[in-house]
Amino acid sequence: IDAAVISNIKLSLGQTIILYVITLSILFLLRKFTYRRLATCLMCIILFQITTLYYRLQIPGFETVIFHKARSSEIAEKKLQKLHVLTEGGKSESIPKDYIRERKISDIKQFEIPKIANFSGKLTLIIDTTGNYYLDDFKPHLLILRNSPRINLERILEKLAPDQVIADGSNFKSYVRKWKETSENKKIPFHYTGEKGAYIIKTDLRH
Repeated sequence: IDAAVISNIKLSLGQTIILYVITLSILFLLRKFTYRRLATCLMCIILFQITTLYYRLQIPGFETVIFHKARSSEIAEKKLQKLHVLTEGGKSESIPKDYIRERKISDIKQFEIPKIANFSGKLTLIIDTTGNYYLDDFKPHLLILRNSPRINLERILEKLAPDQVIADGSNFKSYVRKWKETSENKKIPFHYTGEKGAYIIKTDLRH
């Protein structure tokens, strides 16, 4: 019965074990009532509540995630229970449900991926085509490469000197290999989502 199915429940291993113990303690309590069994059941319930509260406190209030998606780009900005999803065209049908469930998201809006952004307090330049990126006094913290732009990355790194270079799953792997080598030669950290998974930027900003 579809209406009786509860889905998208996020439980840690610890919470799952405690739930099994609670179930067993209730069964033993129904079989034979004793104050010791009642106390054990109540203690397990309290322990489950404490564990649940602990995991909720571990959820970051603000963060930016650059997901790995084959042949496409998807960036998510989490602000408390709100999520801004940035995609090409401003619309995605495959927003990661696991992330939404785990981060307790209740409000989702979608936007087009910008060229320049402030992700979790870090000035970010997103390059998807060839162009003039040599702006006066422009020193981005992050450089995101998407859609396999034909660029001279060495020249860009010399001019902009970002703290981190990130390539997502929309790029050709042959391009990614060259970019990685160039970044390593320039002593700039390189993150490819196809190898290291999603790139997460956490922040304590409250605005």
